[in-house]
Amino acid sequence: MSPLRHHETDPQRQIAHLVADRDDLPTLDQLGLAFVAVDVGVQQNQPGHRLLDLAIRRVRPGGHVLDEMAALLNPEYAHHRQGLLRHHHELDITELPEFVHLAEDVRIRLEGALVVSHNSRAVAEVLQQEFELVKQDPPKCAYIDTHWLCRQWLRVPNFHLATCCDSMGVSGYSL
Repeated sequence: MSPLRHHETDPQRQIAHLVADRDDLPTLDQLGLAFVAVDVGVQQNQPGHRLLDLAIRRVRPGGHVLDEMAALLNPEYAHHRQGLLRHHHELDITELPEFVHLAEDVRIRLEGALVVSHNSRAVAEVLQQEFELVKQDPPKCAYIDTHWLCRQWLRVPNFHLATCCDSMGVSGYSL
């Protein structure tokens, strides 16, 4: 399975050959590519996985952070609220924004972007579901899956994001 995930068109297909040469894999910075790092938290109950938190960081070549957004979200369903309340006792869930109120900001940040995420298939699926629930088309973007990349090249006890980053000496990876 490729670490590159595509929605609709494939404007960044030329990047795919870069992952084939494991000994000389350039960084996104060396390629002069900007990217968007995305992390999500979901509630995995019926009727589906609902987005509970979202973090997006747009990064220019050289590592300069262009902008960031992070939000806890109101999952809209009572049984989801109960699960979220167990983890965030002090929050009044009804005061959190619903995804519909953030959808346009998310779209602006992701449209046409190279999205880097750990388990990008899950990230893409939950974002697509949330956009469909608010009756909007999801943004068109390409995904690079850091989880897949770590499984290919790292020898670590597990492939959690923190473990992978620690093994490569990467700090400040938390969105």
